[in-house]
Amino acid sequence: MYASSYDARVKKIQSLLAKTSCDALLVVCQDGVGWEDVRYLTGFAGSSGVFLITWDDAVLFTDSRYSALARENARCRTICCSDVGRKSPLYAALGMVGMNGARKIAYGGKKMGHEVYRSMSETLGETVDLFDLSSAILNLRRSKCDEELRCIRGAVEIARRAFLELLGDVAPGMTEREIAARLAFSILRNGGDFNAPPPILVSSGERTSYPHSYPTDRRIAKGELVMIDFGVRFDGYVCDITRMIYLGDPPGEIERMYSMLVWAQAEAFASLKPGVFVADVDETARSVLRSSGLGKNFVHGIGHGIGLDIHELPSLSSAVRMTLEERDVLTLEPGFYRPGWGGMRVEDDYLITSDGAVCLSKGFENRLYVI
Repeated sequence: MYASSYDARVKKIQSLLAKTSCDALLVVCQDGVGWEDVRYLTGFAGSSGVFLITWDDAVLFTDSRYSALARENARCRTICCSDVGRKSPLYAALGMVGMNGARKIAYGGKKMGHEVYRSMSETLGETVDLFDLSSAILNLRRSKCDEELRCIRGAVEIARRAFLELLGDVAPGMTEREIAARLAFSILRNGGDFNAPPPILVSSGERTSYPHSYPTDRRIAKGELVMIDFGVRFDGYVCDITRMIYLGDPPGEIERMYSMLVWAQAEAFASLKPGVFVADVDETARSVLRSSGLGKNFVHGIGHGIGLDIHELPSLSSAVRMTLEERDVLTLEPGFYRPGWGGMRVEDDYLITSDGAVCLSKGFENRLYVI
């Protein structure tokens, strides 16, 4: 991603520091947790690092495992903690904060573990106030630049290829786990990221009544639905797509219910534009499902944002008071679930434009795939 994008993000953080009277921001990635914010602000893709931003400086601290990688892909100054006599990136960053006499430190706490927070608090002492700035960072990440959109589109294209390859392999007698394994192989073979891929959720038969279900050793059979909810990560960014398969000749009722989901998704898509309340988008889809008798079985929100995370802003549900903004990237995923019978869901990815929205997965046909 272009260095200018990262420079602009750091400048926005520095402006936030001034507005909140904070001396610095600490963004921590430890043991693979919290990597998204560090990646967004620096380009660094390792599993351990701390990014320190002050009013006039920005530096990434790593350990010796990642010092070469940081020099290669971080768009900022980097320091290996051992070079400054510290045992970890966190303590190296805290040492620099302490030397600068900071009194109010912001941090990204959404995915920060208690031990990390405790180490910060104890090291900095009672004279330093800690201020959680994670919501502001998440809001920065919400609007996708052109390069981020390129990555998401790349993820969608890999998903399309991998799913179409999978269709040639699916057959009665396979287990859900085997389906997931073959799809994962196709994703990697087609260029999906190996590190931290999104989950592949596969369910069949009555287990499709679970909105989220990890694959099991259950074998699929003729006359059954198979739900495949999967994502691909490409250059850090994800897509999130759900497709339905039917083994055999689908009964008319199955086709009718599936068409209701496609209709609900299409109506929600037509309502997308900047300034629209997310709760209204949810209600648009929900009203279609109610009219077809499926409304009571739609048990989750209509969608969510995607980016570096599989779930990020904006969140689309009846409980959220938020409006859509240009350059939001989100899913629309109406579904219904009947315990003991099964369920269905359709899911595609969309970009909010200045006057509406475009479907990013339109080349990935949304239909009931019959095998």
